[in-house]
Amino acid sequence: MAVDKNKKEIATTIMKAKGEDHDEWLSNKYQEIIDDNSKLVIEGLILKIEKNTVHSSFNKTDFNTGSK
Repeated sequence: MAVDKNKKEIATTIMKAKGEDHDEWLSNKYQEIIDDNSKLVIEGLILKIEKNTVHSSFNKTDFNTGSK
């Protein structure tokens, strides 16, 4: 989704007038998203690990039995 340039200009001008740094604010917003979704990220990583473990075990079994 593209950022509405007018909205961004108004928001950054307001922030400057208030002495707030846009990059710091944006970084904080990114961190909020990460923090709010940490459970989802962890669940995804666990699934990835489980998939790799099953896949790795399957390959070892095939190699040990000589079948492929």
